Amino acid sequence: MNFLRLSLAVIAVAGTFAGSASAVTNPPHGHYVRDIIGQLELVCDSGYYGTSSTPYGQPDRCSPIPSVAHGHYVKDIIGQLQLVCDNGFYGTSTTAYGQADHCSAIPSVAHGHYAKDIIGQLELVCDPGCFGASTTAYGRADRSAPIPNTSHGHYVKDIIGELQLVCDNGYYAKSTLAYGLGEAILVCDQGFADDFGVCRALPRVSNGYYIRNIVGQSVLVCAPRYYVSGGWCTSLPATPHGRYTKTAVGSPYLVCAPGYSPSAGRCAHTQAAWQPPAVVAYPSTPLPPSCSETGSCYGDISSITGLPKTIYVHGYFRSNATYVGSYYRTPSPNSRRCCNASS
Repeated sequence: MNFLRLSLAVIAVAGTFAGSASAVTNPPHGHYVRDIIGQLELVCDSGYYGTSSTPYGQPDRCSPIPSVAHGHYVKDIIGQLQLVCDNGFYGTSTTAYGQADHCSAIPSVAHGHYAKDIIGQLELVCDPGCFGASTTAYGRADRSAPIPNTSHGHYVKDIIGELQLVCDNGYYAKSTLAYGLGEAILVCDQGFADDFGVCRALPRVSNGYYIRNIVGQSVLVCAPRYYVSGGWCTSLPATPHGRYTKTAVGSPYLVCAPGYSPSAGRCAHTQAAWQPPAVVAYPSTPLPPSCSETGSCYGDISSITGLPKTIYVHGYFRSNATYVGSYYRTPSPNSRRCCNASS
């Protein structure tokens, strides 16, 4: 047993890590450890970092951390190198779209200065009265230019430093380019409508009024028993064995009593089974809160009779064609005797 312990100690000193299946040799300037799930992880000595001997491979050797003028490398939380430049310098790359690998001097700019953001990228900060402009079309801001003056207005900088024109009262922003933004939009007062660039008074309508829709157009809204017809509010007509109501868009809709169906604007007698009209909702199940005039609610069971305290009554038409909506009521003693007899 002592011989086995001594042999393992000698192997460890020699730089060999004995695994469960095969031995793993530690590279120079580093060693392997097992992480929390038992996988091997390379840990390099101070001044070295893990690199791979194959493209896109896992680190299997320890290479010296390169030196860089006006800065230095540090290892992040996963052991990757990160360039940190001295004050007055920022990280740049020797190749297009490459990682920063050397430190360059932060350039000076008139009427402003460069600052480094949270990831070390340069950001132009202009002095008051100036804004960031680019020397190339669609390029990044690389110079500080004075904010221009304009008659009947002034420029302000938005949250990202872009200029925004604010006009005085009575003036609006207009672009000097074809199809540019900033055209004036006519907004008429309440009771007026845009008539090809002129605000004209809307007509007064009996039993109705005008409102603006979501796009600013004037829309006529009529009283409950009236509908829109030719720009006026017309009374819903009366008809035997039925009544007119309005659809969701305000159009008249004829609802007939049981045994009658709409025909040419009136309710005609029919022998066919009556079907509920599509615009009338008939609940199939009670919806809470559903309580009667006595305070009993749907689903309550009487401890005396064992029957529901409240019953649901479907909507129905009276003989004069008026409609009674569905409701809840407390059963009468007769209805309980009826129900007990039927059960």
